[in-house]
This record gives sequence, structure tokens and C-alpha cells, in this order.
Amino acid sequence: MSVLSKSLFTSIVGMFNEIIPAYFEDAAQDNEPIYCVINSPIRTGITDEDAELIAFYVDVYGNDKLFDNGEDIIDVCDNLRNMLNKSIIKAPQLSGHLNFEKETPLQEAEFDINHRRQEWTARVFYYNKEGD
Repeated sequence: MSVLSKSLFTSIVGMFNEIIPAYFEDAAQDNEPIYCVINSPIRTGITDEDAELIAFYVDVYGNDKLFDNGEDIIDVCDNLRNMLNKSIIKAPQLSGHLNFEKETPLQEAEFDINHRRQEWTARVFYYNKEGD
């Protein structure tokens, strides 16, 4: 991952982490009742002179056995979408915005674990690149 991509995803993980515990690529094994894992970026190939469109998945996991406040995974996913869709990304040497694309429920082997996958894109504008 390039330095710019690292700063981009450090910023994105921080944005999600303000809502629920968020991890990049691997989750900690600490029995969180709900958390998300942000997967590696996918370059879409859609670019212009100053910007690039990057796609990524966010896997949201909820453990029904650990919920004690009546909140469920659907509410948390709705909060992520409502709070982060169209939000602004700021990181060293780049800025951009997040866009929610879609959400899909997925089956897990353990019936107590709920899993939903959200698809997001980030339109990223680079500046202060070498040679500018």
C-alpha cells in the first residue's frame, strides 16, 4: 500500500471508528458485540487529472449473544450509512469524500453472528504530489 493509500485508509478507519470499533483488514479478537472490518481498497480505474475513485468493502459483524442494549446490526449499519455517506475525508496530501453504494446481508457459519457487507467508494483528490 502506498503512503497516500495508507494515510487515506488511516483516515477512513478513524471515521468509522468514531461510530463503532473499526479495523483495517483484520479484527482484534476481543469479543466486541459489534465491529467492522474495512477491506483493502480496489482501484476502479476511474480517474481524471486530479482525482481517483477507490472502492472498498466494510464488513460489519454483530454477535447476538453480546448485545445487551437492544441495538442490532441493522441499526448500526443504518447509522454508518447516515453518518458517513457524503462525508469529507482529510488526510496528508489528499482529500475526498465517501459515498455509500449498497449493503448486503451475508450468511455466517455461526448462527449467533450477523454479518452485513457495505460497499463504499471514495473519490480522492491528491495534492502536493512530487513534481507539482
